[in-house]
Amino acid sequence: MRSVGKLEMADYGHLLKRSAVGLSLMISPHPSYPPLEMAHLGMLVLTNRFDGKDLATWHTNIASLVEDSGDEIGRELAALCRRFELDPLAGERGTTLRPDYIGHDRQFPFTSELAALLVSDQG
Repeated sequence: MRSVGKLEMADYGHLLKRSAVGLSLMISPHPSYPPLEMAHLGMLVLTNRFDGKDLATWHTNIASLVEDSGDEIGRELAALCRRFELDPLAGERGTTLRPDYIGHDRQFPFTSELAALLVSDQG
């Protein structure tokens, strides 16, 4: 395990595609995109539950800690590593449990109109 620091978006995606197991702990009830990104790119992911949020209900590649302790993190990471060693394609076969999470529609369809309004007010 090693830290690579901040990455460009493309480099981040390539790193996730080359990785097998990820750890991403939540310390606030923010959206927690990293574990979701990791899971959708084929990684087996360990995270924790936070304030009623359990990301294991979002994707089959995500496991949530039962207790937040160093021993539990170690046991669960070891279990995910064993799962990968026994089946290196396990993460690739993972599936979303929330099909609406990744859509193909434009997320912000109003941006073109907003940009035109901003440019027209610049004169």
